[in-house]
Amino acid sequence: MDVSELNKALETVADTTRDENDTQKAFDVNECLGFRLGDELFAIPILRVEEIRGWEQPSLLPDTKSYVKGVINLRGSIIPVVDLRERFLNTEQRYLPTTVVIVLRIFYPETEDKIIGIVADSVTDVIQYQQDKLLKLPDMDDSTAEGFVKGILKHEDQVYFMLDIDPLLNINQL
Repeated sequence: MDVSELNKALETVADTTRDENDTQKAFDVNECLGFRLGDELFAIPILRVEEIRGWEQPSLLPDTKSYVKGVINLRGSIIPVVDLRERFLNTEQRYLPTTVVIVLRIFYPETEDKIIGIVADSVTDVIQYQQDKLLKLPDMDDSTAEGFVKGILKHEDQVYFMLDIDPLLNINQL
């Protein structure tokens, strides 16, 4: 599925969330966006995705962690871009024609929401699932994944790690 098809799917979701009743129905549907980081599959709630963009080199920010790639101009708003591949895999990454920036809305308690872009190798699909199909993450001592992964989702013989993006992309911890 290419970026334009996924953005059309996002528009469809946005069209169905115009009023309060439709918004609640959209939350009940449990849709997420699947994407690839290296050889692993991840997912994020579709209602948090603002748009998907092709890769463009961000403007560098001085004195930031290596996985904060810089900032991009999104229709007049400056947003940070975080390369989750580098953050999770701790290695330098290549930027290919399939590389995308997924633009997300992040909720912060007691402060204004933020828009942040994450780099992914590619997007896979919009996935519908039932909440009871989201499996609990196995107990792991001292695993940082426990703070960022809500659960494991099986879809079409694939395993996706469902991310909890708010703590993962907390701007104060980047």
